[in-house]
Formats: sequence, structure tokens, C-alpha cells
Amino acid sequence: MGKNDLCPGCKAPVNQTHHIKCCTCKLQYDIASAGITEATFNLLSKQQKSSWACLSCRNKVPRTNNTNTPVRQTFIIDSKAISPSDNVTKRTRERREKKNVCEGENRVDPNYTRSIIREEINSALKESIENLIFPISTNLRQISSEINEFKSCVATLNIQLDQLREEIKNKDGTIKRLEEQSLGLRRNIADLSQEINQIQQHTRLSNLEIQCVLEKKNGKLNHNCNAAVLNSYT
Repeated sequence: MGKNDLCPGCKAPVNQTHHIKCCTCKLQYDIASAGITEATFNLLSKQQKSSWACLSCRNKVPRTNNTNTPVRQTFIIDSKAISPSDNVTKRTRERREKKNVCEGENRVDPNYTRSIIREEINSALKESIENLIFPISTNLRQISSEINEFKSCVATLNIQLDQLREEIKNKDGTIKRLEEQSLGLRRNIADLSQEINQIQQHTRLSNLEIQCVLEKKNGKLNHNCNAAVLNSYT
């Protein structure tokens, strides 16, 4: 494995499908080490990928010129004064042009940036909505199942209630018949009691009342009674 096959950022083998090459140092970086998301990487054009510069190379390029850099104090050497312009570092034209080319190629179109941001926002919103909907749908399914079970229990109770009503209706009819039979029996008992009284009175009409009957006392008859009277109810 060559040196260029390792990512300078993470020191791991470069991913052959998701990597980007620096246009200056020609080193290959994983998109994670390059600070590029997978969504952004997929949206980059071929020209943008070929003009990408790594952070190390971008840091080497001066951000502004140094014409405003304070100059050092002038010293006299061999009776000649060093002018302030001699203390200013001069950049070669080629290096400045190279910097301008890299900076121009690294510029991103605002519309392209907006599309990336819009896609990231939509993706985040979609994920958030899915995370919210999933527990809600799960709870709704559970509630629906419980409602169905409740309906089944209510239907069973209604059937049992109808059966109880029918049994109560039958019992009411039986009780009513028993009350009628009881009333008839009471009337029969009253009639029978009246008939028994009449029979007893009729049988007493032929009874005899005997008075002064001799009693046996100490094995002997008592003659205290002088007469016997027979009374008849006839």
C-alpha cells in the first residue's frame, strides 16, 4: 500500500468510493476527514471535486497581501539606507495567480448552497416526523385493539343481559301463577273450615247429657245421686 493510499487526516486506507483529491498537494482524503457530508459530496460536480483544496494547502495560501505590514527601522549598511519597500515580502505573480485560481474554483454557487441546505432541512424534518409518527401510530394501534376488545365484552354483556331479562320474565310468570294458586288454596281452606264447623254442629245435635251418674269410690258405688235426667237436644 502506497503513501497516497492512506488518508492524511485519519491515517486509514482511503475509501475508494467516497474520497476527494486535493488540487494542490494531490493527496486523497476521506470525505469525513475533508469535512464533507455524504449528501454534499453527492451533490458536488466533477469540476468542483477536481478543484477542491485541502485545509493544509488552504492555510499555506496567504489570505491577504502584506503591503500594510509594518516595516522595520531603517539601518545604514555601507552608507546605504535600506528603503521600506525592501522589507516587504514580495509574492511572485505565479503564486498569486495560483491562489486566485484556487479561490475562484472553490467558490460555491449560492443557489447550490441553498439547495444543499434545503435538502438537509428536509431530511432532518422527515426524520423528526417519522420519529414522532411511529410512537403515535403504535399507541393508536394499541388503543384500537383495546376498543375492539371492549366492544366484544359489551356485546357479550348485552347477550347475558337479554338472557337475564328473559329469565326474569319467566320467573315473574311463575310467581304470578303461584300467587293465583295460593289464593285458590286459601279459598278452599276457608270453605273446608266452614264445612267442618257445620258438620261438627250437626253431629252435636244428637248428643245426650247425663247427670248424677253413680261414681265408684274406693271400689264402692256412691249413692249420693238420687236421680238421673236425660236431656235431649231434640
